[in-house]
Amino acid sequence: MNSNWVKVKLQDLGVVKRGKSKHRPRNAPFLYGGKYPFVQTSDIKNANLYITEYTQTYSEEGLKQSKLWDEGTLCITIAANIAESAILKFKSCFPDSIVAFTPYKESSDVRFVKYLLDYYKKNFQNISKGTTQDNLSVEKINSLELLVPDLPTQLKIASILSAYDDLIENNTRRIKILEEIAQTIYKEWFVNFRFPGHEKVKFVDSPLGNLPAGKAGIPEGWEPRKLGELISFVKGKKPKKVHDEQFNGAVNLLLLDNIASGNYQYTDYEERICITENDIVMVMDGASSGKVIIGLNGFLGSTLATLKINDDTKSVYQIYYFLQENFKNISDNNTGAAIPHASKEYIAQLDFVKATQSITVRFNEIAASFHNEIRLLKIKNQNLRKTRDLLLPKLMSGEVEV
Repeated sequence: MNSNWVKVKLQDLGVVKRGKSKHRPRNAPFLYGGKYPFVQTSDIKNANLYITEYTQTYSEEGLKQSKLWDEGTLCITIAANIAESAILKFKSCFPDSIVAFTPYKESSDVRFVKYLLDYYKKNFQNISKGTTQDNLSVEKINSLELLVPDLPTQLKIASILSAYDDLIENNTRRIKILEEIAQTIYKEWFVNFRFPGHEKVKFVDSPLGNLPAGKAGIPEGWEPRKLGELISFVKGKKPKKVHDEQFNGAVNLLLLDNIASGNYQYTDYEERICITENDIVMVMDGASSGKVIIGLNGFLGSTLATLKINDDTKSVYQIYYFLQENFKNISDNNTGAAIPHASKEYIAQLDFVKATQSITVRFNEIAASFHNEIRLLKIKNQNLRKTRDLLLPKLMSGEVEV
């Protein structure tokens, strides 16, 4: 350890304040739906270095009982997903389950502090342990001693680690663009019926009515079906053995958390549902019930299911994007009071227009090319994360000098 590393508290490096969400109940509808971003603990957990996306917004009334924090604020979760952190890329509100850190510019770099919190994450989680539930208060955060170098060294360390995160962010943006392009092609072909050669195709009456505005029924040769006629669900299983690190013969255990983070656990249990990158996976339990994913390899955990395609043309990508388009409807019809569950019965009765084999094959080829590129970018991100995570403790402990 170099002599310029000293013991400090987080409050010595910047201002530490709790987020605001004064109104009760928190879920009052009039608080939401406005123009002000509202970041939640799940948004922070799913972020990398920076928070670039959010799933909820506050109205003017929501803002009145909260606070709009500046871009560059470091957000730290103190409930639910404890000690997760990421930096705001935009002005945003957030609730009192999140703590804000604003650095003193003369003594700390916000990127370095984010990596510092990652390094000390287990320490923060340990002091958050409670008898009924875990909670990390501002007082607990400020009680922990942290070893920190001078500002020039902080900036060097932050620059090294953030270079990996910048590449991850860039790859993530490319993945999103590729997904959006593929989704747009799906809509043109299968929702608006503007597929290659559509000008020469006759449209015929259908029990589903006139689907896109101005079109009389559906293309000739396409079949109106119930989705349940084409798919069946095979639910994953809870493993008997789970390992934190890979070992010989181990295979990815696919759980929702590690799918999102790319940090897989491993398993060698016998009773298993194995899937390949060509299988559609659906989240069956929890807040994301009804979400579909493709391009995974491994054994399914018990909160996931694979959708087996029963039809001869193997309309895997048409069905995948159809389910993406219908995610809100599926989510709105989830069952379960405390824990939402995707309703297989509701999904099975959805109206689906099965394309001709030639169109299906052509779309599969196009979609597969996009997803192959997406898969390669995700593998790159996994490797970047592994390298960064190996380097982080060496830099943050002073073992490796900069």
